[in-house]
Amino acid sequence: MGNPGHVLFSRKCAVLGVSLLVHYNAEMMRITLDTNAVDKSDLIQKATHIGLDLVVVTVTEMELQNSSIVIDGSIGRTPEIFVLDQSRLDVGALASDEDCERFEDILRVISNNSFPPVGKRENLSRGQQRQLRDAMAFTSHVRDRRDIFVTDDAKGFINEGRRSYLEQKYHTKIMKAYEFLDYLFEYDRKK
Repeated sequence: MGNPGHVLFSRKCAVLGVSLLVHYNAEMMRITLDTNAVDKSDLIQKATHIGLDLVVVTVTEMELQNSSIVIDGSIGRTPEIFVLDQSRLDVGALASDEDCERFEDILRVISNNSFPPVGKRENLSRGQQRQLRDAMAFTSHVRDRRDIFVTDDAKGFINEGRRSYLEQKYHTKIMKAYEFLDYLFEYDRKK
């Protein structure tokens, strides 16, 4: 069928798990929370109060299934790109060719060029599995043309020029949770 850790794609981006798609107001700011930001209740309450569209990528639910963290009911879901041996069939979205290229580029950036190439991903370490899921989440964020990706993963998304590169290349913003909370207070004050 395919290699583990390889994005499953089709020429047309068909979506599995359609019920997970979030309908949104085109003028509403669209925010994606990384796994490490879903338990920031002050941030979630403030963003909900302002009326922002908050989602997690479905891969986040998989990452949290054995933890005590519960995703707030006000947070929507958006499907992850389907990656073999990672995604569940009922929630993954088949990727376009462009999504596949993005995914590999993002994986290269967040792993600092150290991720195994396609065809050699059968025995990933726990850290590499996290990087793979981080790339799935950010690729899905970019695919959906969302505005801000909130993460506290400085090593993967911010340090050593990563934030600047990813923001410029993929036309989005990346903020740490405290930066986003400061941004929310400023946004609410000006509103």
